[in-house]
Amino acid sequence: MIHSGQQSQRAKQVLLGWRLAFSVLLLQFFLFAPLKSLAQDPTLFPRPAELEPAISFWVRVYTEVDTQSGFLHDSQNLDVIYTDLRLNRRAIEARRSQIQEDLRVLATGERGQLTDSQSEILALWPIDVSNQTLRAAASNVRWQLGQSDRFLGGLQRSGAYRQHINNVIREKGLPAELGVLPHVESSFNPGAFSSASAAGMWQFTRATGQRFMRIDHIVDERMDPYTATSAAMSLLEYNYSVLGTWPLALTAYNHGAGGIARAVRETETTDIEKIVANYKGRSFGFASRNFYAQFLAVNEVERNAVEHFGAVRFNPAPNFREVETDAFIDAEVFASSVGISLEQLRADNLSASPCRVGGE
Repeated sequence: MIHSGQQSQRAKQVLLGWRLAFSVLLLQFFLFAPLKSLAQDPTLFPRPAELEPAISFWVRVYTEVDTQSGFLHDSQNLDVIYTDLRLNRRAIEARRSQIQEDLRVLATGERGQLTDSQSEILALWPIDVSNQTLRAAASNVRWQLGQSDRFLGGLQRSGAYRQHINNVIREKGLPAELGVLPHVESSFNPGAFSSASAAGMWQFTRATGQRFMRIDHIVDERMDPYTATSAAMSLLEYNYSVLGTWPLALTAYNHGAGGIARAVRETETTDIEKIVANYKGRSFGFASRNFYAQFLAVNEVERNAVEHFGAVRFNPAPNFREVETDAFIDAEVFASSVGISLEQLRADNLSASPCRVGGE
């Protein structure tokens, strides 16, 4: 990559090109055959019965509704989905208000003169649901945007990176299933930014990323999908060494190893399903509680990608060559000398500051 730093520091330039595309079937075999033949080891990635409703919920989010639609659902009991709607804020809020009002009526114990809407909502809950649960549910009606088109886009983009990701995982001796994590984080988008200021395909915050990568006003290696992959696996490896199980290590990827260690102490268990159900840490919100369930869901969806999406045309893996120089060079001159546009050079060197790549 074209990086600039202190004058004594060597700068790197990477020229990216494209390999000839593999056939769709061959690439599908390369990407998914290892995961299908080595199904998730239940001792490494357990699927507790308590998490099955959440896993099923996220499978539906990733396969049934797109980013122009979504679900109104209960945020604590993910097997309770009230309705699916198109993305229209006014209609969503009106339906949410109606559901909340119906839940308040049901919470009074009324079971006789029910409207059709109230009867449909009651049928979503166990037959012995308490009035207290229904009263609480009125405050837990949540909107979840669909992800099916985003997941398919990520699946296509993943073709460019999975060979590298798999190589890093093998070199570190880590479970192959970890390679699906960008589906949860960024849909395999190296240029992704979140509202929480996380960046890149692996969605590192600045503070966490600086433990493993160079992040400054010149270079932000979070945006380099190759460097960031090694950093992500190092972070997961560290989380596992501290916490001892992959469900905890993965949840710590979202919530931090210190936060999960605190959850273990306060709940006196390492069982992820008990922590999800009982830990009340202030910052342990919906995203943290669901992170491991989402990981299991994207593994399931990816293993059954053809069933959900049909034949997938994966992006080909790039073939790139690194060239080291002893000093800074003008990016525009470099791009011209190797026969690519400045825009392509920028796209291929996302970790470099725009002004450095642009030579401005």
